[in-house]
Amino acid sequence: GVMSVPPSDPLYNWETYSPVPIKNLGVSGNTTQDMIDRFEHDVLPFSPRILVIMGGVNDYRAGTYGWTVVQHLKALKEKCAAYGIIPVFVTPTPINPSLMIHRAGIEHPTPDWLVHQQYVCDWVKKQPYSVDVASALADERGWLRSDYTTDGLHPDYLAKKSMGEKIGAYLEATFPWVTQSLMKKPVRS
Repeated sequence: GVMSVPPSDPLYNWETYSPVPIKNLGVSGNTTQDMIDRFEHDVLPFSPRILVIMGGVNDYRAGTYGWTVVQHLKALKEKCAAYGIIPVFVTPTPINPSLMIHRAGIEHPTPDWLVHQQYVCDWVKKQPYSVDVASALADERGWLRSDYTTDGLHPDYLAKKSMGEKIGAYLEATFPWVTQSLMKKPVRS
C-alpha cells in the first residue's frame, strides 16, 4: 500500500483484483532471503499446488546485487520442486527514487538499482511460468510511474489493480483447473 495504508487493506492488495483466489503470504519489508527462511513455516502448511513468487524490490533498493536475488529465487524454485509445487514468478516492481527522497524520506536506493532490477526481471521472464508486471508499471526511464505510487516504493491501488488482473488472468489461462476445481466445490450455507 502507500505509506499510511498497509497492503492488507483490500484496496491496496493486488490479490483483491485477481479472479483466482490467492492467499497472500508476503511480509512487508521482506527480502528474498527472508522468503527462503519462511518457506517451510509459512508456505508448506497450506500445501499449495501453485506458488506465486514476487520478490526482490526490497533487495535491490537496499543494494543487493541482482545476481544474489536470482540465486535466492532459484533456491525458492528448488524448494518448490522438492515439494511438488509449481512456482509462478512475477517480475519485481520498479521504484521511483525521485519520489522516495522528496515525499517519503525512504532510504535512497543505490544508483545502479535499475540494473539489478532488470537482471532479476530478465531471469523471471525466462522461467517456465512467469508474469511480467514490471513493464506495465514502469515509465520511459524504467522507474515506477509517478501516477502509480505516492512514496516511490509502494505501488498504489491502480498499480495493484493492474497487477492483480494481470496475474489472475495468467493463472486462469495457464492453469484452468484451478478455477474449475473451485467451481466444483459445493457451497455450504
